[in-house]
Amino acid sequence: MGAESSLYQLGLVSRCFAVYYFLVSFGEFDRLQNLTPYLSGLLAYVRRGIVPFHTPGHKQGRALPSVLAECQEHWAALDLSDVVECPSLDHAEPLVLQAAEKLAAELYGVHSTLFLSNGTSQGIIGMLLAAGFGRRVLLSRNCHISAVRGLILSGATPQWLPVIYDESWGLVVGVDLEVLRNLTPGFEAALIVHPTYHGFVNDFTLLRDFCRAGEVKLLVDEAHGPHFIAHRHLPKSAVTWPEATAVAQSPHKILGAFTGASWLHLVQAWEGLEACVRLVQSTSPSPLLFASLDAARWQLAQEGPSLFGQTLQLAEELREEISRIPGLWCPTPEQLKAKGIVDFDPLKLLIFVDQLGISGIQAKRFLRDRGIEAELADPHSVLFILTPGDDEKTAKTLLRGLACLSRELRGRGAAVPVLHWPSLPPQRLIPREAFFAPGEELDIRSARGRIAATVLAPYPPGIPVLVPGEEITEEIIAYVEQALALEVSFNHDPLRIRVVK
Repeated sequence: MGAESSLYQLGLVSRCFAVYYFLVSFGEFDRLQNLTPYLSGLLAYVRRGIVPFHTPGHKQGRALPSVLAECQEHWAALDLSDVVECPSLDHAEPLVLQAAEKLAAELYGVHSTLFLSNGTSQGIIGMLLAAGFGRRVLLSRNCHISAVRGLILSGATPQWLPVIYDESWGLVVGVDLEVLRNLTPGFEAALIVHPTYHGFVNDFTLLRDFCRAGEVKLLVDEAHGPHFIAHRHLPKSAVTWPEATAVAQSPHKILGAFTGASWLHLVQAWEGLEACVRLVQSTSPSPLLFASLDAARWQLAQEGPSLFGQTLQLAEELREEISRIPGLWCPTPEQLKAKGIVDFDPLKLLIFVDQLGISGIQAKRFLRDRGIEAELADPHSVLFILTPGDDEKTAKTLLRGLACLSRELRGRGAAVPVLHWPSLPPQRLIPREAFFAPGEELDIRSARGRIAATVLAPYPPGIPVLVPGEEITEEIIAYVEQALALEVSFNHDPLRIRVVK
């Protein structure tokens, strides 16, 4: 499904609840057990024939690795228990999972690779458990919510690198590294996001120097960059940085793996990391997810340059066509560099719609009603993800939808107000202490000065405006109210907030 909860899906849920209350009111509760709301919701989405410009990267099977697609009829049979003894590849490599992980490590040129079945979140949490248990860690504030969960579980003390927020674009475009100049030594690790959800690449030279000089483990959330090694016109992967310790990636976002299938690259040997990663993985990991990782690695190794070369060409042609549609524009490399963005992923198609007089959220809804689903929307823009699952047909569908958007909505709305991103609030407790402390739920408008016991983030992309242990400021309350007025989605109801008693 798309990263953002669609109104269509919400409507489906509402109808399920309506059926529920209808049946209960007539004493027919047993008939509820004939419903399959989750499965039915997925099937309803697929049957609508929506053209997906969101994750997963295989685009409903169109870009599945051929070795995986060929065994589709056996998928249910391949859902095996890990107690089954699979045939070995040879006498020197008796464990097929280890053999697959070794091939992935060789492809990426790293010390070792761990397959993950609980998403990149598992890798991020595992890294923070291994590096941050009771220690000080640096984190870029544009981190994913899973990093906050890692702080809660590890008991680490965070030092945040503030985001750089561009109000004219309404987007977080980078991280302010100047605070590094005033920090004292003593950090165990630093966790950064490279690239951002929107495909922006920041200059981390200052941080890399800081980590090298202080022997700080450099941990990288590269969820949106597993394809970077595929083509020379893509940004450089963090696996090529000599200062990097470990890099977590989401092959399901851009490559052909199934949702939830990720891997963690150890650029350098790290004793104890694997045990921490396994702490947050099921003891019954899905073999289908691991098989899809193996197949995604195979596809990248065998066909990567060709597949991504074609997709990069498609992306370039789309940008040229979109620039001709009145009221729409994609940022140019020069505009990106002016914002401090040193490189970007061309497969993240960012389209600004503010010149139409509408919000990106309105644009996303308009396109969804016409069978096109974007990855996410902000007050000023809409983000579409291109993968090898896209071709001229899907590109033409998108262009038709965008032309219709321009033709029907241009000039019919009002200027979208600037959304002011709040500054970092004071940290009163470490996240673990606040999360597990006795708490109560309040209306956020009456929680000024209280200490948050939960994370609050616009989602997607999931960048926290409030982390457990931080003080709820007037600025944060104002941001929430303004964001809701602009129909921004959050990870939970932002008007109800759990606070420390």
